[in-house]
Amino acid sequence: MIPATDNEALIITTRVFHKNRKVVESMILRKVLALRKNIGEYRQEMFKLAGKKGLSDPQVIKISQQLDGEIVMWQKIIQEIHPLAK
Repeated sequence: MIPATDNEALIITTRVFHKNRKVVESMILRKVLALRKNIGEYRQEMFKLAGKKGLSDPQVIKISQQLDGEIVMWQKIIQEIHPLAK
């Protein structure tokens, strides 16, 4: 459909923008939920392993680094959503 007027073009553009925005928001929500789950799982795994093997065990350090990566991703998403929140 080719818009006949500038108003029709604006209406079409607005609809596409809102549709795309909902898709992006849905993707962000899925990513945040996955990060939340991963952070919880890494934390539990790290605490259990650290209790058995100690904090300096290579496996504990690896899990800690993975946890750090998930937390950094979480923080980046939050910063993008709320750039003034610090």
